[in-house]
Amino acid sequence: MYYLTVIELVTFFTGVLTWKVIGPRRLRWVTVILGVTALNESLLVPLAEKYHLGNQNVLYNAFSLVDMCVWLYLFYLAPGSRLYRWLVLAASDILVVYSLYELCVQTGWKRMHVNSFRVYELAVILCAVYYIRGLLQKDYHNLTTDFFFWCCAACIVYHGLLFLNFTTMAEHNYWKLKNAVDIFFILQDVAGICYYLLLCTGFLMFFLKSRVSKTSSPKL
Repeated sequence: MYYLTVIELVTFFTGVLTWKVIGPRRLRWVTVILGVTALNESLLVPLAEKYHLGNQNVLYNAFSLVDMCVWLYLFYLAPGSRLYRWLVLAASDILVVYSLYELCVQTGWKRMHVNSFRVYELAVILCAVYYIRGLLQKDYHNLTTDFFFWCCAACIVYHGLLFLNFTTMAEHNYWKLKNAVDIFFILQDVAGICYYLLLCTGFLMFFLKSRVSKTSSPKL
């Protein structure tokens, strides 16, 4: 888990260093949510575990709601039809209400809201696929310098693997299999590593694009 924390922090600080050049400006929210992630994973959860301040799932559930709102907001503002925006807005409202209902009524905050989070993961994957599909329909588009393309790729890989893992959590017979727990945490780590590396690559590619644009522009 230590190496995952390192990759997470490197990605966050890469986002901070490229803050001024990332565009459109709404995409700076990716750096913000990475900062919230680092705060939760590297400080709050370890402190709660060390000093026995309470159940860690409470922190993870609270963070997941923030993460959910930020990413759905970004996908809502992404280029798309009026119908697409309406669907994202409706899905956002439904997912937040469903998550709060599961946390406050069904499972409680001390257990992960697995069911509502799986629905959220499907929604994010669909939004990411929709955005990439729109790019592929263009005559020409440089995917490598499109920061939100890297965000979508990160979301598809990350939430795809998490959906698989959270689905197995609901199957009690799965945990009777040998090495089921090890496989679960391996997939969690692989999902996290892919997520942060893709986002970090997106930051760096956009930064290189901005540097090339500055050096190639004529001096008056």
